[in-house]
Amino acid sequence: MEADSVTAVVIDQGAELAGDFTCGAGHLNALQAAIQWTARGNFIEVQTDCPQRNERLGWLGDAHYFARTAIANFDYAPFYRKWMRDILDAQLPEGDFPDVAPNIAFPWVGAPGWADFAAVLPWMLLHAYGDRRTADTAFDAIARWANRIEEANPDGIRRKRVGNNYGDWLSQPLSALQTNAQSDASTFGTSPTHVVGSALTARVLEALSDLAARLERPEAAALAARYKRQAEIFASAFVQPDGLIEGDTQTIYAQALRFGLVPEAHRGSAVGHLAARVEEAGRRPLVGLMGVDHLMPALADGGHEALALDLLLQRAWPSWGYMIDQGATTIWERWDGWSPEHGFQDVRMNSFNHVALGSVGAYFFDTLAGIRVDMADPERPQVVIAPHPDPRLGQVRGLRRTPAGTIFVHWHYETPERLGLTIRLDGIAAAELDLRSQGFAKTRRITGTAHHSAPVPKSLSLSAGDTKLVFELG
Repeated sequence: MEADSVTAVVIDQGAELAGDFTCGAGHLNALQAAIQWTARGNFIEVQTDCPQRNERLGWLGDAHYFARTAIANFDYAPFYRKWMRDILDAQLPEGDFPDVAPNIAFPWVGAPGWADFAAVLPWMLLHAYGDRRTADTAFDAIARWANRIEEANPDGIRRKRVGNNYGDWLSQPLSALQTNAQSDASTFGTSPTHVVGSALTARVLEALSDLAARLERPEAAALAARYKRQAEIFASAFVQPDGLIEGDTQTIYAQALRFGLVPEAHRGSAVGHLAARVEEAGRRPLVGLMGVDHLMPALADGGHEALALDLLLQRAWPSWGYMIDQGATTIWERWDGWSPEHGFQDVRMNSFNHVALGSVGAYFFDTLAGIRVDMADPERPQVVIAPHPDPRLGQVRGLRRTPAGTIFVHWHYETPERLGLTIRLDGIAAAELDLRSQGFAKTRRITGTAHHSAPVPKSLSLSAGDTKLVFELG
């Protein structure tokens, strides 16, 4: 058979493209394309973990951590609303949610991070699309699940009613870097499950309390108190005065920092420990499913923007750049799915089209391009543009189509001392330009649509249309 006698037909959900990202690093553009192709292959009626082999199921853990990236790239609002109905239909009478929905194959229920997606998804849909209907429909079911978690773990440490308890699934141990070997220990993760699970209890309660407040439910105050109590339990049980958190892994710190579980007095130290864990790994990611979405935002929010970008620019194993350099056009299931030294990982579980490790993609939009939109109040959407320029990328173009309107951001280094920034707001009346990232720290003067000399303001107000600025750096 000749190659040109075969025609490949792409079948996907047909969702409209909602985001576009390019930059000056070719392998990151290839990674962005791989993320979008992986989404297209796994979003058909339900989000599958992989579109091949004998699984093809709606695993909620993979979906949980990929959701922000999915929303940044495609208009998945109708898809997620429909799938949320499937998830609610799969809830057990006692209140537990399964690990897979629709629940057609396995008896497994209640795994932290997997079952918890039932609480997080309506919360995400509210903030991404202003979808109050799904939040209202799901609220009582989510509340039953939160009650089940707390009833089984009254001390706030999540050890019971945890099902398969996958933990930070497919994370890599530091020892794997030292031996450059594929590791069977990397399936159930390297972070203590009771620590990551207790953090996720707080996440469920945070989502539920925020939904209650926005839906004006009478239990809003009580839920806020329960969330606060769980955050305090986590800090008391696991966070030491020097910011060290039990488990001491990249995921442990990233998750706790992003969930707001580290007391303010210890945040700087905790970020320092996270940076140290990344440095000791040779500036490579060791996170599994639970950490991918949180690792680089936690670093950047803590003032380690350059280190966060180091992870993206990394080409050695394990890294996203390594996948791309091996020819990946979709995202691998495992960091060590294949290597020249060892060949393929265990064929029983080694997909090369799996969404979870692609959860890094949200960082392209909300941090590198800096496009952040909150639709929780559709009448007054909150739009913040907070780009993080770095000369190693040269330039970044980011576009997002949101219910509020379309936002385009382009920053580029004209010279090492001149940074150009163009922002276009289409259908959006106003936005805030946040200039606190380190990329603007050496600004001496702003020219263009706005004129400012040092000291440069921390933010500028933007109006609809085009804004063109030049930052003179010194």
